[in-house]
Amino acid sequence: TEAWRHLAFAYDGNGNGFLFADQKLLSQKHYPGKGAAAPGNRNLSLGERSGSAYSGLPGWLGKVRILEGLPEYLSLIDIEIAHPFQRNAFNRMEQGQNLVITVKNLDIIPVSDLEIEVDDGLSTGKISLGALPPGESCKSTQPLSCQGKAGSYRFQVKASAKSSTGTTRNQAVYPYDLCNRRPEFMPVVMWGDASFARMKETGFTHSMVWMDHLDFQAWTNAKPVEFSPGMDETRQMLNQALREGVQIMGKLSPGNYFKSQKAYDQARIPYLSRDRTGKTLDTVDFSLPRVQQFAYDAGRSLANNVGMFPALDMVIVDSEFRDGNLISFRPEAQAAFKKFAGYEIPGIVAVKTGVNYTRIKDFPANRVLPDSDPVLTFYRWFWGGGDGYAGFLNRAREGLQSNRDRIQVYWDPVVRCPSKWGSGGEVDLIGHWTYVYPDPLVMGLATDEVFAMLKGGPAWQKASKMTQIICYRSATTGPLPEDQSKWTEWEKRLPEARFITIPPDLMEIAFWQMIARPVQAIQYHGSGSLWDKGKPGGYDFTNAETAPRLASLIHKVIKPLGATLKRIPDRPAQVAMLESFTSQMYGAQPSSGTMGAPAGRMHAVLTRAHLQTEILYEETILRDGLEQYQILALPVCPVLTKNLVNRIRAWQAKGGIIVADELLTPSLQPDILLPSQQKIDKEASIRLARQLRQELG
Repeated sequence: TEAWRHLAFAYDGNGNGFLFADQKLLSQKHYPGKGAAAPGNRNLSLGERSGSAYSGLPGWLGKVRILEGLPEYLSLIDIEIAHPFQRNAFNRMEQGQNLVITVKNLDIIPVSDLEIEVDDGLSTGKISLGALPPGESCKSTQPLSCQGKAGSYRFQVKASAKSSTGTTRNQAVYPYDLCNRRPEFMPVVMWGDASFARMKETGFTHSMVWMDHLDFQAWTNAKPVEFSPGMDETRQMLNQALREGVQIMGKLSPGNYFKSQKAYDQARIPYLSRDRTGKTLDTVDFSLPRVQQFAYDAGRSLANNVGMFPALDMVIVDSEFRDGNLISFRPEAQAAFKKFAGYEIPGIVAVKTGVNYTRIKDFPANRVLPDSDPVLTFYRWFWGGGDGYAGFLNRAREGLQSNRDRIQVYWDPVVRCPSKWGSGGEVDLIGHWTYVYPDPLVMGLATDEVFAMLKGGPAWQKASKMTQIICYRSATTGPLPEDQSKWTEWEKRLPEARFITIPPDLMEIAFWQMIARPVQAIQYHGSGSLWDKGKPGGYDFTNAETAPRLASLIHKVIKPLGATLKRIPDRPAQVAMLESFTSQMYGAQPSSGTMGAPAGRMHAVLTRAHLQTEILYEETILRDGLEQYQILALPVCPVLTKNLVNRIRAWQAKGGIIVADELLTPSLQPDILLPSQQKIDKEASIRLARQLRQELG
């Protein structure tokens, strides 16, 4: 390494050999029955392998000396100072931190009057440890004060002991840092890799780090993993992150890995879903107790190993893992539904997306169903948690927050599902990531849908929102022009790029739509497209203006105002839009945070008509009513329940205005009729927005 090291070897004439590196004991060994050194039959040499065909020391030797006895800077009283969880960076004013001092007698004779003097950089003290037999060690746990100013400190220990040969002394140092505590702030999270310096330059408060080291071990052991050397590097990274002033969002994916990784191929077979005929499917039934326990074990394993590091304050669990869920007809699932409803799963139920009412014989002409409709009851149970995914997240949260409740557990994409409370379970933070094209107003739609889901969550649950820094090239720029003279700089440099950088204007439009609502965190995905990684492939860097624009917005808006923005409540809306779960289960398409369905496109019309719109689920109306609203949009609502229809009729009779399309159930009459949009068409959206404003007067 081109660095000088101090090495020393000592032999005590009684079979005990000691190797020191940089004045610290590196190793020792005892050879029973051995005595004083005897003359050898070879010449004395240093750095040479006498009598061997192999090379000697491939380095330099300097300042060599041979001594009788140990020099004063080497000692047979060994001192080790360690933090029980390998921490060496702390927030100012942290409580309950301790260091463990281990003193070992390396000699073959006992020592007495062992005493240590401790200096933590703020105060000093002496502790008497008494006698110590040969080869034995003793420990002393000492508090580490974190009340100093931010900076670097040295926790120093000096030891002295008496023996028949005189007084032995030694000392050791434990360097540590005290770091400034953060005032309240708005988290700005980057999903991707970059140096801490680059993260801070742009304004990100959090960097995402994969932390799935112990999942498979937790599954194999069927219990949480205790403190493990497998996460030593992660712990050192967390120490450095605290020093650098960057927080970490850990990424934990036990569910995704269990259902797809090869390591679990045999383990998951007993837990696969089945269809109605009993045939085994290729998807895991996440409602099964053993699988749910795995979520807890994986979460607790992470908490046991890094939960005590303040730089780690968020963990995302299994992003996207619910996308592949299927209805399981395992006996356990069927029994669970019967316990919930009192009857078997209806025979018409086959797929998770519901049944189309147009294919059901003798379906009610007014398309109004009783609230106790068996098919609807099943889908409420399934999407409300019967598939087991929300419970899996809840169990992971329990494990992560065991004695570590400051760690916020996050999950997304929370509205990539029908419009029913329960997605995301009881995690602390829910969110959704969004591509800001072909219509950038989709960001407002997805944000409003997150808040609609939030209304059914626990009191502690908060909302987050994420923008995709990447764009699918196939959905934005299209193919390369045949005339190469028309190629842009990045097209010449990266002709095969599949994912490109979001244009700065679209990114900024998305930014304002996110923070226009009382989100508690904003997030971005795609570091390879935000910063030049120096090589092509994956997420490519194609626009050098996006990162500076984002940095400007974060530093000028989020950094000074973020804490305030988190506390400002939402402005009460007078316009609402229903996303009907009943209609979705009987043939309508959920928007799922996109404008891929007519309901999402209606939201864009309302926005372009300058109407601040609150998205409601059926559960919201049934619980909270409609009294605060003047206008209710009902896009793609062909089938509704009786109780909901009665609520809407009563509200309309008091002067409420219904805006709907031609698909509305005959049991309700719209005051304003707008045709449903069957495709994303910005010009058509603007025309409908103008029409709506005119009819509203």
